[in-house]
Amino acid sequence: MHRFSKWHPAVLLLFFLFVILLSCLSSNPIYVLISFAGALCCQFCADREGRLKVLLWAVPLVIIVGIFNFIFTHWGETVLFMAGETAFTLESLIYGLYQGMIFASVMMWLRLFGKTVSSEKLLAAAGKAAPSLSLFFSMTLGMIGRFQKDARQIKEAVMGLPDNGAKPFQKALSQFSTLVTLSLEGSMTTADAMRARGYGKGRRKTYDRFSFTPVDAVLTAAVILLFGVTAFVVISGGAQFIFDPYIELVTFNPLGVICAALLFFCPIITDFSENLKWLLLKQKN
Repeated sequence: MHRFSKWHPAVLLLFFLFVILLSCLSSNPIYVLISFAGALCCQFCADREGRLKVLLWAVPLVIIVGIFNFIFTHWGETVLFMAGETAFTLESLIYGLYQGMIFASVMMWLRLFGKTVSSEKLLAAAGKAAPSLSLFFSMTLGMIGRFQKDARQIKEAVMGLPDNGAKPFQKALSQFSTLVTLSLEGSMTTADAMRARGYGKGRRKTYDRFSFTPVDAVLTAAVILLFGVTAFVVISGGAQFIFDPYIELVTFNPLGVICAALLFFCPIITDFSENLKWLLLKQKN
């Protein structure tokens, strides 16, 4: 995902906003399935060492949500089996899997967002429009990472100490107290550093090392066009799908599916085109 990570931060934010909106608001499982497949492929390309980890939580999440809905909702007319007077239907199972794919897709897109959009990119994209909000959000993201690192270091330090007979709850409480103390100390240090640099005095200027190139303009137009066409098809009734009382694809517009697939797989396409271009240049030389 090297080429995708080089997109301008504003284009990245726009892309993630569009794919998450389509994943959450689409009532057609075809679009959700494409979103799930696109997010999974992007996860594989972005984190090749953690492919198994993604599969170990994404696929079980879909199955768990599907089974949960299958057990507790019983509408639909296609009965798979009966348990007493309770009917377990195919429609409730499919709808549960559809909901599970929505949850898994959104979580994978957000995970990719966290890997791709750093705090620096977030400040560059939204720093001029909402400097205080973007600064707060970027500091919060940084605090989470430091919080996890400090907690791991405290736990490793405690493991090296001799056992004093304290109960596990007391040990955990002591570690948490130490972690809070470190966090408060770090907050005071950050506040002093910001005050020393003149934060809050006069008009601030944000440093931006990301330039908006013609390639970024083309990518922005492509992302907006693909999202606009897909949203128009969905809103105009070209992707109607019903789950109750039976499963039926009421309307189907292939244009919306093609545009949605191009949008969800846009990171893969850009990286593939970059790799193909590099191979062709190597062959020429």
